[in-house]
Amino acid sequence: MAVLFHKRADTRPELHGRPLTAPHRADDYDLDTVRVAFEDFMSHRLFFADGVRVPELSRVQGAGMSHVTFRARVSWSGAGNPSASVVLRLPDRDAPAHDRIVREYRAQALLRRAGLPVPEPAWTGFDDPVLGDDFYVMQLVRGRSTTDDPPYHRAGWLREAGPDVQAALWDQVLSHLRDLHRIDWREGGFGFLAEGLPDSESPLTDALIDRIGSVIDTHGAGRDGARLAAALDWLERNAPEPVGEESLVWLDPHLSNFLFDGPDCTAMLDWESISIGDPALDLAALVWTDEQEQRLAGDRLPGIPSERETVTRYQDLLGQPMVNYPYYKILYGVLSASWLLLVHGRLVVRGALQGVEDEQVVPDETLEAIEDMIDTL
Repeated sequence: MAVLFHKRADTRPELHGRPLTAPHRADDYDLDTVRVAFEDFMSHRLFFADGVRVPELSRVQGAGMSHVTFRARVSWSGAGNPSASVVLRLPDRDAPAHDRIVREYRAQALLRRAGLPVPEPAWTGFDDPVLGDDFYVMQLVRGRSTTDDPPYHRAGWLREAGPDVQAALWDQVLSHLRDLHRIDWREGGFGFLAEGLPDSESPLTDALIDRIGSVIDTHGAGRDGARLAAALDWLERNAPEPVGEESLVWLDPHLSNFLFDGPDCTAMLDWESISIGDPALDLAALVWTDEQEQRLAGDRLPGIPSERETVTRYQDLLGQPMVNYPYYKILYGVLSASWLLLVHGRLVVRGALQGVEDEQVVPDETLEAIEDMIDTL
């Protein structure tokens, strides 16, 4: 692996000015076509090696709201049959963050330089997209993730590990979030993440509210859209004053975006939504997504601390009160619900969904959880 990842990744690829050559959706990527094109790409990148091949390539199945990810084994001629395992990331035009592949690559390189356990990015296909679109290649990190199907609160290795491992793992997650939020984003070169945000007191909050409103206007004609619109109206009327220093915000700290070796975190994945804002938003997102997993499971892991314990622990770790945590939990709940509307709406437009165009997309339990939080504030 060292011979492949011998160069520091370029953290300043061109971000603007070149249109994407051929918009792709997740279902458009044919495995054989991708493998042949990727093999050609790698044969040019590994110019020092002969007989470069990609004998193995498989699609990594996700939740359908992220970039398309492939796992590949690259081999070349030499003593001992040398090979390396890598990950290939390409956009999915139906995903909410489809236009952020270059941004993710750049942020990930900087996060790794800052000491966070993120996979090492190696090469890009931004200037010569042989696969028909922008893409990048990164190191494959070994580790286990939690499962969404079945929910990790019901079954899987984390449930079988027992309460002590569950508690230690959760504390590891909080510690790595703390490390992210302590990065000096100005000194670390992350200023480009502020580009495109509104010129306001709470740029990220305002941008997310605008994004949610746009989705509801376009895809929220159903009953769930009306309920989300009411929640969005509350968010607009009750936006809090900024508290403390802004930090990097992951916006996707779902437990399945961590890789683990036992309770130890080996990698943090999926950085297409990273931005700058209140760290309480990430904490709220972590708790919200975990509660949704509990709802789906109809059960709860005994070693995962309560919401109150989690917030208290994180305030101690970061040394900063999470004053606006309740608001950001509602905001993230509405945001994640709007993603469901967006993906469903794009599939309807494509004709991929027939006869279910007007079905309710956001579960009643999710909408009720949002409404209950609003009622308590």
